[in-house]
Amino acid sequence: MNKNVLVLLSSNAQKRFFQDLKSKYRLIFVLIDKNKSPLTNIQVLKTKLKDDRLMIDAVVPVNDKTSVIASLLVQEFNLIGSRPLAVCQAQHKGIATKIFEELGLTIGATTYLTPANFMQNLNLLDYPVFYKPVKGSLSINAGFAHSATVLQKVLIELFNQDSKYLSWYKQVFQAYLPSGTKTNAFVIQPVVKGRQFTADGFIYQHQVFFTGITESIMHDQFYSFKRFDFPAQLPFKLLAKLKTGVQDFAQQLDFNNSAFNVEFFVTPAQKLHFIEFNTRLSFQFTPLFNNYYQTNYLTMLIKLALGEKPTLKKQPNLKKTSCCILRSKTDRFVNKIPSKSELKRLTTANADLLGIRVFVKENHYLSESIQDSYSYRYASLDIQGEDFQQINKKFIELKPQLDACFGFR
Repeated sequence: MNKNVLVLLSSNAQKRFFQDLKSKYRLIFVLIDKNKSPLTNIQVLKTKLKDDRLMIDAVVPVNDKTSVIASLLVQEFNLIGSRPLAVCQAQHKGIATKIFEELGLTIGATTYLTPANFMQNLNLLDYPVFYKPVKGSLSINAGFAHSATVLQKVLIELFNQDSKYLSWYKQVFQAYLPSGTKTNAFVIQPVVKGRQFTADGFIYQHQVFFTGITESIMHDQFYSFKRFDFPAQLPFKLLAKLKTGVQDFAQQLDFNNSAFNVEFFVTPAQKLHFIEFNTRLSFQFTPLFNNYYQTNYLTMLIKLALGEKPTLKKQPNLKKTSCCILRSKTDRFVNKIPSKSELKRLTTANADLLGIRVFVKENHYLSESIQDSYSYRYASLDIQGEDFQQINKKFIELKPQLDACFGFR
């Protein structure tokens, strides 16, 4: 008998990645309300389950917010997965970074700045520095400061800013993190030079398993991601260190039977610097992983939630794949986005084009969608090829074709 698996979504578009799994599992899709707090979402979900007389056997999250709600359900119904304390500690970058430091997984000292202490600490830092909020997404409100004057100006503005994203977490952070934990705070770190990667994987019965590594390629005109290349390779010794680091970090939090990704640098001296640990897969890379494995990659999430060890088999004839980002250096008004027929025409005409995603809305500015601090993304192309050079060449060919389907002013 199929068990009831609750799949928590933050957008209806995510549902399509699970469609071919509906014949194997009894999937119950729930769209969370991003305008309501996690604890309010839980109350709504409990009422719905009671009214529908549904018993759930497992819960599957797809991103940061849904993993918080999933952890609350794990605790409420004694399901398999990580509990709220572990998830909240991992998602609070101040707490997670402190653990990285204690485990020797960072390079250089980290400073933790709040509205109460930042003024007296500005001149004590060794510039340039990298700053990021203790809770953020997609590099929002993160960046570089080359002097105390610049950092002071940035932090005054950001501390006075009402962050809807951060406010969503305040209630659950207050409920599960140690008393006095700051949420309106920034992590300040030395600038680390090197190649940037993301390792995806899962933890089953306290053992770490990697499913793939993606390299993040930066834009040559501004500090934004240009491309994500998969699969990336690491030397065996570095991979072993990475696995030990993740294992130690997860055990300290009691993060278990869950998927994760960890972002990190590899310096020219072949040292690891952990950036952050995320309590979810890199969901945006699902098309890349699906092209790499024989079965739907997201089966892993369901098996973990049901207490089973996931098994993944690689495709026999592997190709390289990249998620290529289309960006604008300036904010622009979007008169038109590509129609479904235009997107279908492009994918049908290009066998190596695995998918297209549009991130912006018609009759809105680019800045009204989620953006980083340096540019404005508006779409992405998932492309496969024999090597990354061939993929980049294909992207250069396809970008004008997709741009022609947009209308900007």
